[in-house]
Amino acid sequence: MKTDSQLKTIQARGYRNIEMPHPFELDNLNIMIGANGAGKSNLLEMIEFLPDALWQSPRSPNFSLAVSR
Repeated sequence: MKTDSQLKTIQARGYRNIEMPHPFELDNLNIMIGANGAGKSNLLEMIEFLPDALWQSPRSPNFSLAVSR
């Protein structure tokens, strides 16, 4: 059985130059606007990293740092 997953919120602390002290809600379409060096690409890289973090064993020491539910 195939299930579709959707990222609904994202929060980051201490990832490069991104600081999101509160969860940021995501929708079907999100537009990022910001100056050069504001962290737009870093945010996309962080989202790209998530599938690898989710497929690690929950016993992995980095799992709980990457994912909280």
